[in-house]
Amino acid sequence: MLKVNLTEIKEEDFASAKKTFGLKIRDISSALAEQDTENNAAPVDIEHCVLASGKKNFPYHCHATEWEIYYALKGAARMRTEAGLKDFNAGETAMCPPGDAHQIINESAADFEYLVITNNAPFDTYYYPDSDKVFVSSLLGANKHVGKEARWTRFKEGTVTDYWDGEE
Repeated sequence: MLKVNLTEIKEEDFASAKKTFGLKIRDISSALAEQDTENNAAPVDIEHCVLASGKKNFPYHCHATEWEIYYALKGAARMRTEAGLKDFNAGETAMCPPGDAHQIINESAADFEYLVITNNAPFDTYYYPDSDKVFVSSLLGANKHVGKEARWTRFKEGTVTDYWDGEE
C-alpha cells in the first residue's frame, strides 16, 4: 500500500502574469508514485487544489481524452461550461468528459478547495475556445525547438504563442 499525508506534499503555485489565473496545487498522484518501487502507472491522477478569491483556475478549455471529476471540499465557486455559469459548492461533484469545455471561477470572498481526479490518459491534448489555441504535446515531437514553456500553437500552422496569449 502506498500512502501520503496531504501536508507532506509540496504545494505548487500556478499563476498567470496578470494574476487573473492562480491556483495552489498538491499533486497527490506524483507523491504516491515516488513511493512506488515497481513503477506502476496509476489508473487515475488526483490533485488537491486551492483557488483563491477572485481567481480562475485555468483558461476555459476542454480535453481530447481526459475525463475530469471535481469534488468540492470547502467553499463556493462557479463552474463555467457551455451551458453557462453554475454554482459549485462544498460537497458537490462535477464531471467533465472529453470535449466539454470547463473552468472554475471563484467569485466568493473565501478560498475554494477541491480535488480533481482524472483518468490518467496516456495522451491528451487541450483546446482553448476563448483564444482558439490547441496544446500540442512535445512528446509527439511538436515544437521541441522552442522549449517546454512555448508549446502552444494556434490553428495556423507554424504560429507559436505564449500560454497566456488571448486569455487575459
